[in-house]
Amino acid sequence: MEKAETEKTKQRYPHSTRRIYWSAILTVLSVLLAFLLLQDAFWLLLYLSNTLVFTAVLYIVKTRIIRMEDEPSNDSDETKPTRPFWKSMLLTLLVLLAIAAIPLLLAGFLPPYLWFTLLISFTSGTSISEIIIYLRMR
Repeated sequence: MEKAETEKTKQRYPHSTRRIYWSAILTVLSVLLAFLLLQDAFWLLLYLSNTLVFTAVLYIVKTRIIRMEDEPSNDSDETKPTRPFWKSMLLTLLVLLAIAAIPLLLAGFLPPYLWFTLLISFTSGTSISEIIIYLRMR
């Protein structure tokens, strides 16, 4: 009985598998670039920690978007306060833009190594979170 319930609630990956291949290629290239250019242990550790943070944040945001798209709307149930879908999407878009814009806005203030580390960490974190979502939904 539990197996049938989990199959019903299991979500399918909403994008094509070609997107996963591109994410895997981008991840490999980003990691190679980071390890080739950031040869100091401090910068590598900073890259790995930032990548972990970006991966976690983007994974949470993307899974929430996927869940919101798959949820059936219960218009008859007035007891639960729900936020309109467009407000949730707008909030998600603003969060993603803020995360992407932080390294670009700080480019004039930060040293080049730190700026590069933030940018390459964001690229790696975005791709890795997409791969993790695909593997979990497969």
